[in-house]
Amino acid sequence: MWVLERNVTKHNGTPLPSEWVGLRAKNENVRDSLGQEFCQFLESMSDWFKYLEDYRHALAHRIPLYVPPFSIAPENADRYCELERSIFNLIVQRKNAEAQAQQLERDSLRFFQPWIMHSWTGEARPIQFHTQMLTDFKTIELIGAKLLDELVRPPT
Repeated sequence: MWVLERNVTKHNGTPLPSEWVGLRAKNENVRDSLGQEFCQFLESMSDWFKYLEDYRHALAHRIPLYVPPFSIAPENADRYCELERSIFNLIVQRKNAEAQAQQLERDSLRFFQPWIMHSWTGEARPIQFHTQMLTDFKTIELIGAKLLDELVRPPT
């Protein structure tokens, strides 16, 4: 929208290729056409743009989104593993009633928390999926509102 409204082009006047259109720091032609205050705001958002790009590339090119079916609190991990081993042994011994009782206890340690992580290596960190989606939506809404403010600013 901005590129069309403000007729942002390459320095030689030709249209910008689609991969040059964006608000990230590497989109220099677009950034050069924005007001100083908005550019400073976008620079303050560089960590958010990096996070967004990392997740986008991982989900688009490497790892499909996976939300684990349950989580275990770290303080319950040892008990959970104990119960898993015990349940296996009880099943092997055909002690089904005892195994079922322990399965109930084991399952009571589980809870659903939609965490996602784009990689198990490097600097990736788990994030809460729903919470992050809401935060990202609010961030995009804020950027959009500031861009609309830019649109009413007279072109330079």
